[in-house]
Amino acid sequence: MADPTPAAGPAPSAAQTLGADRPSPQLLAAMERDLELEEGEASERLVNEAEAGSRAGLLRNALGDRFAGAWVTGRTAGELTVATTDADDTAAIEAQGATARVVPGRWPVSRRPRPGWTRRPDGSGPPKRPSGTSTCRRTGSWCRPPARRPGPRS
Repeated sequence: MADPTPAAGPAPSAAQTLGADRPSPQLLAAMERDLELEEGEASERLVNEAEAGSRAGLLRNALGDRFAGAWVTGRTAGELTVATTDADDTAAIEAQGATARVVPGRWPVSRRPRPGWTRRPDGSGPPKRPSGTSTCRRTGSWCRPPARRPGPRS
């Protein structure tokens, strides 16, 4: 009978689990060429991105609705920034080795501006509903009615 307890030792890193620590030579060459990276920077970038993705995922789960996005910066993606809508989350974000950025809270989906739509002239509140749209009964968001098809009407 096999022993159900896991072997002792450290858990594999995100880079090891995803295989980012052993990329193909073709991938490294393409990254060095396309991203203009020095030799070795491409491999370091892959590992950093895998680790950052893992930390960002943990923070997303921990912050819940207060999580407002995450991104990496730098030639080798060595700097993770996590945005939150609550300044009280800063310590938890920094404990994961990331830079915290506090951003304004989000509007509900039904009130978010759409591309090409403007806010009120004084800049306040949600945008006015564009002409030619109606409110979707199911979601409460704005939608354009389907185009009418030519043909006989009944």
